[in-house]
Amino acid sequence: MEPPLAQLSPYYLGIVNRVCDALAPSQAAQFDTAWPELQQSIALASKRALISDWHLWLSNCEATGACFLPADDIAASHFMESGLSEKTTTRKRFLFSLRQLHFLAGEPRPFSSAQGKALRRRQNRTWPNNEVRRKSLRWRDIERIVESLDFALLPELQFAVMLTVCYEALLRPHEIAFVQADNFRSLPDGSGILELDDRKIAGRVAISLSQPTTALVQEWLRRSGIERGPMFRLFSAWRTGFSEVPPNRDYWRKLLRDGCRRVSIELHLTIAIGSIARGAEDDCWRALKTDHLC
Repeated sequence: MEPPLAQLSPYYLGIVNRVCDALAPSQAAQFDTAWPELQQSIALASKRALISDWHLWLSNCEATGACFLPADDIAASHFMESGLSEKTTTRKRFLFSLRQLHFLAGEPRPFSSAQGKALRRRQNRTWPNNEVRRKSLRWRDIERIVESLDFALLPELQFAVMLTVCYEALLRPHEIAFVQADNFRSLPDGSGILELDDRKIAGRVAISLSQPTTALVQEWLRRSGIERGPMFRLFSAWRTGFSEVPPNRDYWRKLLRDGCRRVSIELHLTIAIGSIARGAEDDCWRALKTDHLC
């Protein structure tokens, strides 16, 4: 197994070397010890974001003559407000990266003094609140989306089935590509069972579907004529039917994201398509709390 550092490209490795060269000998020794341990606990994309922010701060210090480490609170605050970005989320991410760099080098974290804390309070008051807080996709939101669709069109019917199945089976958007029509069966009471392959346990799990979702799935399979293979298919713009070859996972993720974005704009919803499973968990948790209170 390759060490975590080998996953980074030469570009990011070069930035890490530049950061080490800019540190004092004692700081560099502490960094060399702590950095490999930190890499094992964060994802590759997070490592790239950290290193990119360090590169921005190093370039700013080289241009302005500011101390690289430990960072001056006023210089760091001025850089975040004037030279970094107007987005509050980007500024907060840079502050987190700068604090991680101080932690790895064994230095006190920036904005920890009385003056630094006063600067942070001012920043919290003056930084623009331009964050769009997207809520998780709850069942009531899915009901509004499904009701706004035209089931006379097969693509919109498939979109409704994908949303409801993702919600009740706690699937991520790309995982619907693995749903097989052979593994669905209806029960006498109107509900349904959907069997899915769970690679975490190397086995198959049975998911119970509600009566409304089961009815949607049955209508979709009846009108599409799908009996075996992937339950959801790719619609071709130049044909009335759909392709027998299922597209890759990125297609499904983009299809659900774009569809939800279009409908959410019409319904004035602020939702995130990647939070379908989280929305189902929120609904279950709220239901449990309600039952407990009752």
